[in-house]
This record gives sequence, structure tokens and C-alpha cells, in this order.
Amino acid sequence: MYSWLLPYKGPQAVHDGSIFAERGAFMYEGCPVELWMEQMILEDGEFEDRIHYCKVIGYDEDRECIELLLRGEEVDIISLDAVYGCKIMDGDKSAECKGIIRERYLDKLGNMLVFQIENGFYKNSLN
Repeated sequence: MYSWLLPYKGPQAVHDGSIFAERGAFMYEGCPVELWMEQMILEDGEFEDRIHYCKVIGYDEDRECIELLLRGEEVDIISLDAVYGCKIMDGDKSAECKGIIRERYLDKLGNMLVFQIENGFYKNSLN
């Protein structure tokens, strides 16, 4: 069982300066996410220039993975052989990072993605 599926146990600092550190990782449950391909890893892979919309379901601090619910698409549209950009939005704040999709699967909640963060978050102000 993944640790992010366990009950919420209060705020946890994740990365200093990120929106997670300010409010605690699990308080972003339900926040909208934009996911886009930045680089195809496979030489003969197909680069996809589009945005996928998700929402945060949970965060595994030990693995630095965000569990995302993919909206309106099937999980097989997401490549396991690419680097993706990820933007988490919370009101007038957002945070961006890069990473890869570790897992994709169908769950009782819907089409799930496990996104592993590679280089931490970058804070952005939408104003």
C-alpha cells in the first residue's frame, strides 16, 4: 500500500520554499495540475505537444512522488518514456517541477498517474 493513501497526519514540510512546505503536502489534495511532455526519452518515441489536466490525490514524501488523477483521458495516452513538466495551482500560487511518470493504472477513483519529481519545485505567482 502506498503511504499517500494513508489517513492525513498533519502538515509535512517537503521542499523549502515550495507551496507544499508552506501548507503541508496533503492540503493540496484536489488542487488542479497541468502536465505536459518536455522531452521524449526514446529515440523513436513520439513527442506529444499538449496539456493533460489532472488533480492531486496525494504525495509520497519518501519517494518524492505525486499521485495524480488524470481527467478525461485514458492512462495509456501518457508515456512512461518521457520527461514531463508539472504545474500545481492553488489560488494565486503555483509550483512547477519536472519529472517522469513511474506508474499509470486504473483505480476505483479513475485513471491514476504516479509522477516522480526530479529537481524539486519552482514557485510562481500568477499575478
